[in-house]
Amino acid sequence: MEERKHRDIGALLRGGFAQVDHWYMEDEAFFHREVGEDIPLAPRDLWESEEWREFPEDLSFPGFDRVCFVDGKARIHVRILYRTSVLLLAEVAASWVQWERGKGLSFGFSPSSPPSFARVLGAGEELALRAVVEHPEIDLGMGMVFRLEETRRGARIFADTEVARQAILNVMQRLEREEVRRLLDRRIPVVKDGTIHLIDPPTFIPGVGPCGLVKGVEELRLPREWLESLLRLPRGRRTPAVVGFLRQDRTDVLRVFSYVRLVEDPAFPWKGLVRLEVVVPGEQFPVLRSDITRLFDGLAQVLPELTGDYPWRRLPENLFPIIALEERLRQHFAPSGFVQELVQRVLWEKNPSSVWERLEE
Repeated sequence: MEERKHRDIGALLRGGFAQVDHWYMEDEAFFHREVGEDIPLAPRDLWESEEWREFPEDLSFPGFDRVCFVDGKARIHVRILYRTSVLLLAEVAASWVQWERGKGLSFGFSPSSPPSFARVLGAGEELALRAVVEHPEIDLGMGMVFRLEETRRGARIFADTEVARQAILNVMQRLEREEVRRLLDRRIPVVKDGTIHLIDPPTFIPGVGPCGLVKGVEELRLPREWLESLLRLPRGRRTPAVVGFLRQDRTDVLRVFSYVRLVEDPAFPWKGLVRLEVVVPGEQFPVLRSDITRLFDGLAQVLPELTGDYPWRRLPENLFPIIALEERLRQHFAPSGFVQELVQRVLWEKNPSSVWERLEE
């Protein structure tokens, strides 16, 4: 006999010994690093120079006067323990900010036109929640509805991080991709904070990109013998562009990347190193090769102007426009204590004693 579905996830949780994790504290940092297997490098005849030590002596293209930066932000409000599994309630926002020389910053959202936004209930697919509820969401009241997002892939940050966190990251990446796609017609460089996500179809527009800005570069995706040359890179200079296959199966999509030094401090050779990335269809690479060089050159001259070398909010790698964007996005999130209180009410709705009755059965 087929099991009767629950009305929504709130009803399911009330019948499944769910509780708010009372040890969990608000986690807004939401770090994510692309770690794992190295991306296989493409043949050297695709690289910008045969010998990687032959750094470009002069950047061939002047710096840009305008750049758009895209970023997403997530706040995990509640960690719910459901039987032996973990669910996470989070709010996610994404948008963009434009920097223009001599004019400063202008944001891509306002009170009347808010950023891309989602309320997410992250879970692993092994729970099969969609199969046992009629409405895959949890309604906390007051218009706060968190919709289910499931994934089977574990987050690749730390070994003990829940799959539920990866589900939230998936939503944030989708919002960022949509923001990037909307900006491509503006015909100015588009820089997305973090590794560049694959836009379908793979897209590179001369003078636009989009371009990923990777701030944690310990995973080099480079032969180890090039490390010394990388760490000696001067401020405002970039390495030759290196080409790798986007996927391990070597399908015909290429990731082209170059490292840029934002600040120079001999005592801290890793400080201020970031990686620029673009994705391009393999058959278009010969035609777009010089355009990729110009994009990297222009950004290498602009990005060092947009940061500072002092201990504040992950500087110098976290650029001033991105810091400003993150601060504005953060204002759209509800207080975590308020969300936790609403979740507690939903879990104990109508009959708080029902938990003890179930335990006695």
